[in-house]
Amino acid sequence: SSFVSNMLIGDMDPEMFHQPDLHFSVNTAPGMPTTGQTSSLLTDTYDQTFSQYKQVYNLPVLSPTLDQLGQAMQNRNAFNLSNVTASIVGAGGPNATISVTMPSSASVPTAIIPITGLNSTGAEVYGGQYVSHISMRAGQTITLPVQ
Repeated sequence: SSFVSNMLIGDMDPEMFHQPDLHFSVNTAPGMPTTGQTSSLLTDTYDQTFSQYKQVYNLPVLSPTLDQLGQAMQNRNAFNLSNVTASIVGAGGPNATISVTMPSSASVPTAIIPITGLNSTGAEVYGGQYVSHISMRAGQTITLPVQ
């Protein structure tokens, strides 16, 4: 359950396991029929985790490399320290825009700002929604069209 909770809140910290958790065994309990199925603590944990996740979401599970994960963590930390704010101007109208501001008092000089629902050049698609990653510097305001 803790793995599923971590997945649902977007926790990027990797899960770690001890090598003995990878040991596969065959069900040979006394008095029980041999099923011929092999499993390990790790495979059983992942089977239960993904089964529970699928009951809640129909979204893909991403498995970034450690390099990608490290960069994502650095980007998220800079975003958290950026104190960025955003507002939609003219919502529902034909010329709606999103205005994103990173104050000059931000704790970091630059940050990559994720904006869900914005389709810009280089945006990724996750679960059918666009996610743009906008590079900003302290004291900057960017205005983008809402599409």
